[in-house]
Amino acid sequence: MNELTWTTEKPKKSGFYFYRQSRDEDPIILKVELESGRMGRDRLVWLHADNAPEQLIQCHGEFAGPIEPPT
Repeated sequence: MNELTWTTEKPKKSGFYFYRQSRDEDPIILKVELESGRMGRDRLVWLHADNAPEQLIQCHGEFAGPIEPPT
């Protein structure tokens, strides 16, 4: 497996990403989806196995990806 590159920069394209709030935590997989809305492009996040999206701006950790979708 290749070494992951972690960044605090928010993803700018839709896809699956690893996410961690700190370096001490195990990463989780989340789905980032850009959608057109009244205010332009809304960035939404779905946690793996969760149906309720949240705004990407609420994620204050680090991202790595995009990655292949989980199977």
